[in-house]
Amino acid sequence: MSSTTAKVTLWVSAAILFAGVGTTSYLYLQKEPATPVPAPLANSQPAATQQAKELLPEFQLMDVDEKPQSIKQWQGKVVVLNFWATWCPPCRRELPTFKALQDEYGERGVQFVGVSLDRGELVKDYARIEALNYPQLVGPSKALELGQQLGNRMGALPFTVVVDRKGYIAERIFGEWSREEAETTFKKLL
Repeated sequence: MSSTTAKVTLWVSAAILFAGVGTTSYLYLQKEPATPVPAPLANSQPAATQQAKELLPEFQLMDVDEKPQSIKQWQGKVVVLNFWATWCPPCRRELPTFKALQDEYGERGVQFVGVSLDRGELVKDYARIEALNYPQLVGPSKALELGQQLGNRMGALPFTVVVDRKGYIAERIFGEWSREEAETTFKKLL
């Protein structure tokens, strides 16, 4: 291979790598509103006046004590499903904020629920060390599958889904979620 061909190959490879990193970063960091889906026509209102919302599917995952937990137990609350992992630095940065928000908004009807892609014993130890004050659900493959079902097709972390009191997805957040953004969302939903 000539030196010119090697240089061209190197430049083309670098361009492809940078394009891939840029696209992945954009998808990872964007904030996507809830994807509207057609709502069933349950009443006599014309379809044009109904808001199309996506209902959170029912699911069950194990907690850190290996007990099955159903999402239905938090019906009627604003639920914040935070997909995370102990090996994910941005995920770990969010946890203190989420603890504080759970303390502040829990009595007003907000429930944070961690959904970790780690094994249960890792999450249990980490939750104890960090004194996490909200439930932690685990199941590496099931949690990843659930995240993809909820719109995180790339499996990026952190990924957060906010569900309103009626069980409809109100917001999807790709990447870190700040306290200010969370409070803005809670003001709309509480």
